[in-house]
Amino acid sequence: MSTIITYAQQEKRTFAQLPFNVVDSLVLSQLIYLNFKSVVPSLAEQTAPILLKNILDYGSLNHLINAEVRDIPQNTQLLQALITSPRFHHLGLNYYQEKIDDQKEEQFTAITYFLDPQTAYLAFSGTGASFIGWKENFNMSFIEPIPSQEDGLAYVRHVLETLSPATNFYLGGHSKGGNVAVYAGMHLSPSLKSRLLQIYSHDGPGFKTAVFSSPPFLSIKDKINKTVAQSSVVGMLLAQHETYQVVKSNRFGLMQHDPFSWLIKNTDFIYTPNHSASALSLGQALNQWIGNLTDEKRALFIDTLYQVIKANQSKNCNELTANWYKEAVIILKQMQSLDPTTRNFILKTIQALIKLSVKNFCQIPLKSSN
Repeated sequence: MSTIITYAQQEKRTFAQLPFNVVDSLVLSQLIYLNFKSVVPSLAEQTAPILLKNILDYGSLNHLINAEVRDIPQNTQLLQALITSPRFHHLGLNYYQEKIDDQKEEQFTAITYFLDPQTAYLAFSGTGASFIGWKENFNMSFIEPIPSQEDGLAYVRHVLETLSPATNFYLGGHSKGGNVAVYAGMHLSPSLKSRLLQIYSHDGPGFKTAVFSSPPFLSIKDKINKTVAQSSVVGMLLAQHETYQVVKSNRFGLMQHDPFSWLIKNTDFIYTPNHSASALSLGQALNQWIGNLTDEKRALFIDTLYQVIKANQSKNCNELTANWYKEAVIILKQMQSLDPTTRNFILKTIQALIKLSVKNFCQIPLKSSN
């Protein structure tokens, strides 16, 4: 069993010899997390793409994989493998766009990979280490559309206006990036949709229920390839009316959201029939919680928790995780400083979520050991 790193190291065939597949999509969806700012030409520059094999001529390894990039060792291995890979090294990279806007509560990144002169893959990143990126994720439960969805659609339209009408394209991304890819695909014109080959959503959250019966979604439903990790909850957030496959991982629980943990055999993922019981119960509880609260109450809950977490000493989610035992004390103190009405609402909401999790877990039938 291999991962995207060993796949990149061992798969020697070109796209002409082995057509683009779902594993390739996850590789490119992970690659976008690197810091390509000032390395890959921007959307405004309108210059020729740079080749992946020459990427270090434009930016140092320390620039591409800096402290803001999660899991430096594995990202380094992946990039080094791709630069020398007969399958990936010829890829052209262009039209890089990045936005981090505290006022709009947005973290957005997009890039275009050219698989060949007439085939492009437009990728969107998931959430990075910034607090504002995670806040935007939670905003999906009460804001529609979120800024990243709007900018994703604008990005696709702009890129496709630049390219030849003969260019076909894929859309894709990991986590929030997968959701943005689906949203953008839904709202393209019929002429652009005719050039859309497939949309890849790797553990991307869903949408509010009404979206799935809308004409825009139905027009691209059959082009969506959605994969979710066995014990990850992220891909199960919000309503799920897309067909999806469950991928095995070499990690546990929420850590399965990490693309480096997804298991591969030959040129495809290793699939399993079902989610884990814990992921099902928590996912169902979160979605019931979302459905039971009004948009206003969801906004109050999320905004309040965001302000409490931002008041700690950590600069981003990586630091918060590393120092969780110290930060937990600060967060609890901040909770005490809230006005009594808000504090009681937050505590009751958390209690309700815990009760839903326990209830859903108890309703999941145990699997037979035979």
